[in-house]
Amino acid sequence: LPILMMSCAPLWGFLEVTLVLPRDERDVRALVRFAALTSLAFSLVLLAMAATPLRTLLLDGAFALGPHLRAAVVPALALLALEPLVLSARAIAQGLLLRGGHGALVLALSPVKLLVMAVAGFAVARAWPQANGAVVAIGLIVGGDLVDVALYGIATWRTASHRLHAAEAPAENPAEPHLEAA
Repeated sequence: LPILMMSCAPLWGFLEVTLVLPRDERDVRALVRFAALTSLAFSLVLLAMAATPLRTLLLDGAFALGPHLRAAVVPALALLALEPLVLSARAIAQGLLLRGGHGALVLALSPVKLLVMAVAGFAVARAWPQANGAVVAIGLIVGGDLVDVALYGIATWRTASHRLHAAEAPAENPAEPHLEAA
């Protein structure tokens, strides 16, 4: 978990950047491109730490893990390489919802993520009691953030789609008589 905190901390800032920086759709697209490239770089660094000799330097040197713990952590570290991509997508989608005035929706969706994580955790523990705890924990973190990405992404798309349709609706011409239902 300290590796997650160290490696992903700068990416949490995309939420604040999304709230403040974009002035128009072009700015949002530029932010998404920048976030995707930045997240990809972070993911590649994490993957390199999991799949190259850096793993030994990091786990044996910096964290002083013994062989038993190292065997449990290495697969989790590889799975952790997905988190920067997921975390950035979540931060931007959440920022767009908040920026659009949908903070209550973000708050309402939070228990859904927690419920999914709890159910998934209990299901894995019941079905595979000998499962690698580090992999299960990182899997639940990444999975929970994927749930957020899906929920926030759908909500962002729906609110953007609603605004687009409202903008496309023909405006009433005040010169034409307005017919009301009798």
